[in-house]
Amino acid sequence: MHITSAIRRWLHIGSAAAVLAALGVSQATAGSSAPQAAPQLPSAVVENISSQTPTVSADGRLVVYAGAPAAVGDQRASSIWLKDRADGSVIELTEQSPDIRAGESVWPVLSADGCSVTVITELAYDLFRDDDVGSRWDVYRLLLPACGGRLGDWELVSASRGAGFESAAGDNVSPLYPAAVSSEGSLVAYTHQFSVAAPLLTGITVVDLSVAIGDAGRSAPVAGAPSAAPDSPFRYVGLREPAFSDDGSLLAFTSDATSSLMLAEWGNGAEPGDLAASNVFVWDRSNLDRNTNVRRISNALNGDPGSSSSPAISGDGQRIAFVSTATSLVAGAVLPACNPACAPQVYLFDRTDGSLQRASREASTAAAVDGAVDAPIAADTGATQPALNYSGDELLYVSRATNLFDTHSNAAGDHDDGDIVLFVPSSGTVDRVSV
Repeated sequence: MHITSAIRRWLHIGSAAAVLAALGVSQATAGSSAPQAAPQLPSAVVENISSQTPTVSADGRLVVYAGAPAAVGDQRASSIWLKDRADGSVIELTEQSPDIRAGESVWPVLSADGCSVTVITELAYDLFRDDDVGSRWDVYRLLLPACGGRLGDWELVSASRGAGFESAAGDNVSPLYPAAVSSEGSLVAYTHQFSVAAPLLTGITVVDLSVAIGDAGRSAPVAGAPSAAPDSPFRYVGLREPAFSDDGSLLAFTSDATSSLMLAEWGNGAEPGDLAASNVFVWDRSNLDRNTNVRRISNALNGDPGSSSSPAISGDGQRIAFVSTATSLVAGAVLPACNPACAPQVYLFDRTDGSLQRASREASTAAAVDGAVDAPIAADTGATQPALNYSGDELLYVSRATNLFDTHSNAAGDHDDGDIVLFVPSSGTVDRVSV
């Protein structure tokens, strides 16, 4: 999930760990914690720290985030930090080493159990498999000392070239999207170049870290990827934005291919030269039947392509939230006019019954005529960045909408800042949780 400064103000090192823990939201929305005695955590406070893209352990104790490096003269823009809210300690995890070429580190992901940190980095920590030349973004994982690891002992995740002793770093990971990590950190899905022939197109690989590097079964491409790069008049981004359920059995992702088909093909756009429409899919990794194991959940009622992206999946895997500009996903909805682009809205899909509802909407009121539910009036300026708790019964998103509350945030900040909104699907209530 791309987290802007609005959500970061709650996540910043003191405030959000308590806030999101209270809501049941964490990186992997899991209910487990690191194997340590649970200390008394400090009360929620807002700290003004120059940082971004934080994630929080399920118990709210640990926070990892990207920020400026500490060393004087270090010219890097981004390093990775770990804060323990129990004792206030802060550690820089990706300090520059004189043994390797300088590089940036982005998108830290803390496993929900608080045991491991996964990052996308240019730093070639594996001196044997990572050649440290040219473009070299790779995924690495660090097992934290409380769980038996050692600081600085980074494990290469994206060893996608060769096999056995010949396996090597892929050097082709996209730094635009965070990796997805299962709650205990053993499964990692990341976005990378689709192929050497199509370096601007993206694909997704799933890595099982319980299997040794170079061994069969350690990594596999996401189901639903076309077999070759596209040859059509449309433009494509590819498969990206993976999101795991708690146990890693379900993977939600964004794709501009027909990924639910057994033989996936690249999709279409509105006009030649346009980007092909993207959709959100869910891959049931426990189902080996390729005819049924990938399901498209952003289905428009009248064929309106729109575009859907940014999936977030509940820890139990039953609900998936996503963002879409499509105008016909929910019947009878009242949407703001497209002028000319359509405002993105947040939707919630329930795998148990296949239902889809809009979350970025005015709160439900008393029933209308003949017991019919009132038509959902969408957020007038749209909404983005959904996040779900473990059971999917609470959903957060960000919006600058003026029709959800009597008062609303001002226009300051980044373009995707705004109020942090809590939507409760069972009641239809919509509340602001940011201050």
